[in-house]
Amino acid sequence: DTGKSWHPSKLATDRELWQGSVSTRNSIMLIGGQRGVAARSSDGGRHWTHVDTGSTEDLFGSYADERSGDLFLLGGNGVILRSTDAGLHWQRIPSGTERALRRMLRHPTMNALVAFGEFGSIVRSTDGGRSWQPIASGADAELRKGLIEPDSGNMIIVGQQGVILRSSDAGKSWHRIPSHTHRHFRSA
Repeated sequence: DTGKSWHPSKLATDRELWQGSVSTRNSIMLIGGQRGVAARSSDGGRHWTHVDTGSTEDLFGSYADERSGDLFLLGGNGVILRSTDAGLHWQRIPSGTERALRRMLRHPTMNALVAFGEFGSIVRSTDGGRSWQPIASGADAELRKGLIEPDSGNMIIVGQQGVILRSSDAGKSWHRIPSHTHRHFRSA
């Protein structure tokens, strides 16, 4: 009812859940969290089922790639988990970093996925997330949130210490934009 009323959904776990995503392509909701816990819902969040990720790392982020239908979980020690079957099975993909990854975004026209997180770490994939290469960010702060500029298609990532990064080449290179603050950005 467009948010007018809310009802609790139960998921038995003693671990914290941190960040979720929704795939409109295959009608799946996915959430990840502490020590590799993950759950999926195929009925709009009314019922949740645990999924075995095969990981014990904290999973700080999830991403639903609307272009391919693939789902991703991101986390500690540079973990990237990829599912090609709507979150039922997971494959660990080498990320090229040992730093925690928190979020992911896709360039709107180029075939490029970018994941980012701890200590300015950025990794990039041009094959749908099957392989990743580290990219220099020029920052050492934790990167927290990304977005695409509507008119230009440039990628923007914000983070701690007032970091704002922009890429005009689908994530191949990043330039710092002066924010005139050292305050932490958690969202954009």
